[in-house]
Amino acid sequence: MQPMVEEKLQGLVQVQPVSFMVSDGFLWWTLESATKFGFPSLVFTGINQFVSSVTKAVFEDKLLVGVESDDELITMTQFPWIKVTRNDFNILMPNPTNSSREFVIDQMKKSTSNSFRYIVNSFHELEKVYVDSWNSEATPKVWCVEPLCLAEPEREPQKKPFWIQWLDQKLAQGCSVLYVAFGSQAEVSSEQLQQIAMGLQESKANFLCVLRKKRIRIIG
Repeated sequence: MQPMVEEKLQGLVQVQPVSFMVSDGFLWWTLESATKFGFPSLVFTGINQFVSSVTKAVFEDKLLVGVESDDELITMTQFPWIKVTRNDFNILMPNPTNSSREFVIDQMKKSTSNSFRYIVNSFHELEKVYVDSWNSEATPKVWCVEPLCLAEPEREPQKKPFWIQWLDQKLAQGCSVLYVAFGSQAEVSSEQLQQIAMGLQESKANFLCVLRKKRIRIIG
């Protein structure tokens, strides 16, 4: 993906100057791209400042080291009114058996810490304690950009899509529904999709599977 983005950037900077680039925190390599073309990189993850500050404080203070139970409540040092457990941070815990995940997390941390600013989908008055705590000692500094929700004019009531009607029906019947999705960046082969589709069908479970439009015909 990086070469394609840089190709677009190359064409863009030849037409007009670029002031900065805002990119998803998971795309750590965008910092390299911004540096290459000489403009600042701002990182955005979509999560609120509470989560960022709590996560940083937990690992900074090594609160999870030596904890035997995944459900043990641990009082935070920097925010003593908050209690956490190991289960709250499983996805971020070191895992020597998954080198790919460790690499991604490490690259994300390095990229974020070296970015020009950290954009948060919040406002200062809502998360003042956590924004101020972060900005007093961490880098990059946080910029709150208010809730990013576009206002829409009222629309005429429309008929619900068939899948919403199906979900409503299952809710009324008291049936659970399995939600299946692979994320926007996962590359799942046609063979894998076929096997997953067969497994879902044979399980007899109610499921809703989200796929890219071009992949729908694969499992028909």
